[in-house]
Amino acid sequence: RGDKIAWSNAPIPYLISPRRTALLTTQPTLRWNPVPGATSYTVTVEGVTPQGEVVANWTTQVSETQVVYSGESPLNPGVEYLAIIQANPGASSLDEPSRPGGLHFTVLDHTQAEIVRDKAAEISQQDWEDSAKALAQVQLYAENQLIAAAIALLEELVATGVESAPIYRRLGELYLHELALVPQANTYYTKAVALVDANDLEEQAAALEGLAQTQLALDQNDAAIRSFNLALDVYQRLGDGQRVKQLETTLGDLINE
Repeated sequence: RGDKIAWSNAPIPYLISPRRTALLTTQPTLRWNPVPGATSYTVTVEGVTPQGEVVANWTTQVSETQVVYSGESPLNPGVEYLAIIQANPGASSLDEPSRPGGLHFTVLDHTQAEIVRDKAAEISQQDWEDSAKALAQVQLYAENQLIAAAIALLEELVATGVESAPIYRRLGELYLHELALVPQANTYYTKAVALVDANDLEEQAAALEGLAQTQLALDQNDAAIRSFNLALDVYQRLGDGQRVKQLETTLGDLINE
């Protein structure tokens, strides 16, 4: 219910990035959802140590829907940071329903950051297709909770004109399961479903099921039922009895609501 209000009925400047992620940079670009009619946004970044000490309290006002963190109050490892967006008039990013695990972001430890950068450089030097290298780097970033970096890498690849169902589906997964951002996930799952190879049943099933989950969160129940049914059909062709049973239960619950 909370998700449906946040995404559909009451536009709010919910934070898009950075949220629920670790960072390699100490001067991230903060991005949020535009609010119709808003003329300015007040952006605040708060940081609190595990001991409860406030170590960053930065505020600025902008008219756009993104701003680069100035670095006036340095971001440090071991601290949880929260970006709060207040639109003029009224709506706040704090109006988004609470999430298990919260919406904080952190900065990766310096030593670990260097290890990740070195491994990412090794991957980039491999004699692979760009999409394969990107997905390998994304996996590396995801394993280190660098979700924002993983998404940025894939979105940069998409911006160059690369159209790949696995890449769009991976973006959908990251936005949905890691960042809890339904609209963005829905956009990418939709593209994945449109592009997927009909002979790649596993990719097709994953894309359809992800799309159905986002449609459900957007209160598009009829569309979600159709997508779940299509995914169910693919899982049946794959002989995946466990997923078939789970989707049959999900569909039964939806139809009986």
